[in-house]
Amino acid sequence: MLSLLVLPLSIPVLIFTTSAINSASLGISYNAQLAILSAMLLGSITFTPLVISLSLRIGGEG
Repeated sequence: MLSLLVLPLSIPVLIFTTSAINSASLGISYNAQLAILSAMLLGSITFTPLVISLSLRIGGEG
């Protein structure tokens, strides 16, 4: 069940990483793809403590 929740979150990372590699191999600027990947990383780092605290609260109620 958890894999069904995580899989859609990993697809954009794969798409932008593939696009950055393809752009680098063609000699085109790939700064936009790296900026989007960096924004995704910062967003996930920002919300990780919130998600952990909520999951610990839910797990402690049982």
